[in-house]
Amino acid sequence: MPGLRCDAEDVDGTRRTWLVQKVTKKAEDFGGSPGEMGMTIYVSTWTSPADAPGRPTWAHAGAPPTVTTFDLPPLGTQTFDGLPKLTAYTRWSKFSPGGYSGYLKGQHFETIFGSFTYSGYGVYGPGNRFGAPTTSFGRNVYIDTLDSDYGPGWHRIMGVLTQPPNGTFCYEVAKKGGSNGKTGAGRSYRLTAIGPGLTPVVQVTLKPPAFTFGAPGYDPKTMPWGTGFSDGQTQALRDQAAQMGSDFRRKVKGTDCAQTLRQLPDSFFTPAFTVAP
Repeated sequence: MPGLRCDAEDVDGTRRTWLVQKVTKKAEDFGGSPGEMGMTIYVSTWTSPADAPGRPTWAHAGAPPTVTTFDLPPLGTQTFDGLPKLTAYTRWSKFSPGGYSGYLKGQHFETIFGSFTYSGYGVYGPGNRFGAPTTSFGRNVYIDTLDSDYGPGWHRIMGVLTQPPNGTFCYEVAKKGGSNGKTGAGRSYRLTAIGPGLTPVVQVTLKPPAFTFGAPGYDPKTMPWGTGFSDGQTQALRDQAAQMGSDFRRKVKGTDCAQTLRQLPDSFFTPAFTVAP
């Protein structure tokens, strides 16, 4: 997100960047307006070169390094460097508040999936049962929606906790406990995360999926999960596996970003797709 930037040189010759950003304070989940609680000034600083090798000071001690690059067709080639990187896209979910009966009725909902990394390391930490970080390593990705059933303009949906090993997160844009029957589905979505240590606040804006859930002739009553998808849905699920890494079928504590992937056969990913190590 934009801010006032200054590049300077430390006394030892190290190139250092300072950034001053104006950011909104916390908004209430399920409909709060970002900025209604005021604004605050956030000052960050980092040194160059940004791609310095080795574990960053602010990486979680148990975090394995992610791959340095991978290709997500909707987004292009993603390269990790020495600054926080928030990567996300939208797809369709299989599930619905109506359970399996809702699935048979074609009630598929938008899902936001992504990862938060720093210098090739996932940014994550432990959280409580409400999804709030409990250490300085943990991070929430805050999701806002534009012109939704919460009203015109931007409104906060909620913050979701990033998960190991690659700082992944997901959110199904559907009715939740506490949402008063609203889904939050809007014209655009804005994701915001505070970088680890003294690195900047980062933000991305997304559009709803540009593709349909099923290919022409798709029938959820007769076609098993993993068949009859549109090309966009197929690629989005493969991209989700790429961001989660080779252990993409594991159970994620607090949120199950992999529940749709665990039900897909290996043939869905190979030979056309190889999961990143």
